[in-house]
Amino acid sequence: MLETATIFPAEIDLIYEAAMSDGFYDTVLGIISQNLPECSVLIYGENTTSPKDNFLLHRGLGPDAVRSYPAGLSVQNVLFQAHWRLPEGRVFQDTELVDREVFANSPFYSEWLSRYGPLLCATGFVIGRNGERQTVLEVRYPEFREKQLRKKATVVLEALAASVARAARIVRLRERHPLEHEYVASLLEVISAPAFIVDPEGRVSNHNTRAEVMSEKQNALFISADQFLHATSPDAEDLLKTLINRISTGRKFSSEIIALKKSDGEGSFFVAATLLDNGNSAGHANCYETSRKSRVRILLTALDEAEPLHLSPEALWQAFRLSRAESQLAIALLEGKTIGECAQMYRVSKQTLRNQLTSVMRKTETHRQPQLVALLTRLAVCAPT
Repeated sequence: MLETATIFPAEIDLIYEAAMSDGFYDTVLGIISQNLPECSVLIYGENTTSPKDNFLLHRGLGPDAVRSYPAGLSVQNVLFQAHWRLPEGRVFQDTELVDREVFANSPFYSEWLSRYGPLLCATGFVIGRNGERQTVLEVRYPEFREKQLRKKATVVLEALAASVARAARIVRLRERHPLEHEYVASLLEVISAPAFIVDPEGRVSNHNTRAEVMSEKQNALFISADQFLHATSPDAEDLLKTLINRISTGRKFSSEIIALKKSDGEGSFFVAATLLDNGNSAGHANCYETSRKSRVRILLTALDEAEPLHLSPEALWQAFRLSRAESQLAIALLEGKTIGECAQMYRVSKQTLRNQLTSVMRKTETHRQPQLVALLTRLAVCAPT
């Protein structure tokens, strides 16, 4: 029989260590799944008023569980409301909250969770609440093994729940005052495309506002609740992981670019990876040390092929001292327009525009129109928006 004493203090220490650094949820999942290897362990982010804030982390479900869960957020968990009636850190059994037959017939179970096994039974606790969002951990197991596994799960969770709930409060306080990331965040905002900084495992340590918007849309890349970067399709996920792994080794490539199809099938994102630091990573002594950071950092930027490039007259004045009329012509050429189209748009002669083009090339030190457009494209990619 598993006794509470078998949950060693070192494991609780790891939970608090993760709360003060990174990988808190990952560490909690690792510890509980290590002690309950026959069960599936799930952490839900629950927000009934704003379903887009819901998330899933897990150990023991299928590899596509994280992707398929956000795609079906309209399928609500009938336990969500019952969780709100519970105090933080108190261990519960599923039968205390809702009739099991009701849960089995709910779309949440019948259309989603049952795909990963007969996981009708659950023991869990509320990790914490923040405004309208709550985070809940569940250990799930089959009904035919309920008698044996419920007892083991209850012992493990009762030993850890209070510490996990307290550590979660530390995490919320740290997130409220993320001073150590402010400088890097301000630098990332200069990049005019979605930008993420990740480690070799794909864990995001920082990102800019454009990356956050991209993640919320989930049309190519998104950040999961445990701060890992994912692609929205299995094929794209494999490409992304391969890219990060290849760049992080630093043996051959220091930068590379791949194309990821959008989830709606309408075009692609070009994802460029650049190695920022190839310092040696510390080895992990056991599966709980997920909170230790590797020194390797990779910058990923995502460019939408369908999004037009922009340059302001002010940027062209600062870079090349182009006049307002010259800037207007340069921007039109960047957008793919011809001299003839520009002449119609601006109601001037083609010869006037050719004279302006000659002046633009002289100031930009280019000799042919394609060379000029290539230069303007590079400027547009790096210019602030």
